[in-house]
Amino acid sequence: MSEICINFRDIKKLTMSKNNQINKARSKILSQLNVYIKKAGLFFCSNKTSSFEVFIFIIYIIFLLVQLPFHEQWEDELQAWLIARDCSIPRIFYMMRYEGHFALWHLILHPFANLGLPVLTLNIISTILCSTASWLLLFHSPFFRIVKITLILCAPLMYWYPIVSRCYALVPLLLFLLAITYNKRRQKLLLFSTLLALLANTHVYMEGFVGAVFVLLCWELLYEEWNQISKQEKARRIIALLIVIAGVLIAFLQVVPAFSMTQEAQVRFHSLNEYITRYIMINKSFMTYYMLISNPIICTIFWFTFLFFLLLIFRKSLSIFFVTVTSIFWIFLFATCLYSLASPQQCYLILFIMIFSSWIVVNTPKEENKNHLIHFILFSPTTLLCIFVIFSYRMTALYIPFDLKHPFTSNNLTAHFIKNNIPINEKIYIFPTNLSTTVISAWLPQHALYSGENQNQYTYLILNKNLKRDFSSQHLLRCFDHANNNHYYAIVHRRYVPDFISASNQLHLSISHIYSSPDITFPSLTREIYDIFLVERL
Repeated sequence: MSEICINFRDIKKLTMSKNNQINKARSKILSQLNVYIKKAGLFFCSNKTSSFEVFIFIIYIIFLLVQLPFHEQWEDELQAWLIARDCSIPRIFYMMRYEGHFALWHLILHPFANLGLPVLTLNIISTILCSTASWLLLFHSPFFRIVKITLILCAPLMYWYPIVSRCYALVPLLLFLLAITYNKRRQKLLLFSTLLALLANTHVYMEGFVGAVFVLLCWELLYEEWNQISKQEKARRIIALLIVIAGVLIAFLQVVPAFSMTQEAQVRFHSLNEYITRYIMINKSFMTYYMLISNPIICTIFWFTFLFFLLLIFRKSLSIFFVTVTSIFWIFLFATCLYSLASPQQCYLILFIMIFSSWIVVNTPKEENKNHLIHFILFSPTTLLCIFVIFSYRMTALYIPFDLKHPFTSNNLTAHFIKNNIPINEKIYIFPTNLSTTVISAWLPQHALYSGENQNQYTYLILNKNLKRDFSSQHLLRCFDHANNNHYYAIVHRRYVPDFISASNQLHLSISHIYSSPDITFPSLTREIYDIFLVERL
């Protein structure tokens, strides 16, 4: 009996010994894990640059370069390239009244397009601009490392601005340069004002931002210390303000004719109810284009994050709050009254205004730098900015794989068929004359394309409000007279093929269907599909 008790005691001691060993091992693992977590926290919450940022930047560049050859330019990308290629500089400025955009982007493209470089150059330029902006974000911003990584992965920097080449690619670079020079704007006044003037010529949605910063600049330069500064300093300040005014005037004079000439910028509403309805629609469009989600709960979280961000900006800096609110209010006001939010690129301008605001607030010496890291994370605008950015990741996940696997349009495929199957001296007419069909000429510099309606040769399209997008049987007959031949080729938009065939049968013309572009998988771009016919007199 005593032996049994001894055995039980030995077993108990052995069990306790093993438990102690397990507890010690567990404590050791947890303490070591805690050390690793602290090191990781210090690493990702550091705002000092290192070789890690270089590694991230190289991966980012490789990611963009992989996408470039797979992206087929859209109609609005090619319209800008064709204007830059086929217009003189004065003509480029004149064309802006139809485009509703500013000439700065076209002037940047102009020398490259005139050299006869391939269309891909367009996207290489925007990739370089966005890569430079990302470099500034990684190596010159005051954000924590984890914030920098989160921001650089946003949809506009990963796809919508570098790969889809539009004037929006200029905005991140100019905003980041303004953020870098903001705290030294007094010392670098002429540079700061020049950057503002250039930003005013990127997109009409950025005029609110430029106007808000200009108001603050006027207050600083003309009111504060005005009586204590020298005449030379006064002249320097006035010149800086005149540079901004000149930039805004140049932009305004380019597009003010658009209100009477283009079909896009028209005031459509005459009552308050119509404006409210329009504003609600703009908000829905913003949510759709920003993250392709309309779930009420997610939308509520989205707007709560946005409003809380504004509240924290207000707490940190009243002047930056004024700039942020004025800029965003201008975008929604302009979108409601005139030029709607019609693309993800336009919606993401708000994101970059928020990045600018956070940049300035974080870069300003504050009392929170002395506080605990957790307090900083919970009550910093950058945390909410990261949440706002993460909402855009869904757009990245959707569009980039699609762009890698499928053509977004059939422009390039159609142009490739024409280049290989239709001789250069043959007359090719487009029915109807619209933006979707005209941009085919970007890949056909040796072929002459003509309007089926008026038989005029063209590459780019003049987007005036009188543009007709239909045709009659008489158009088909006039093409024979213009071609001075018994046959010609017709590129017909898929939507108008039944009308084209019906008109040809009425005139007893022989039409041979020689090409049909493939259907485009993505629904929003199905308007860019065509058929090609050989039209002959019987």
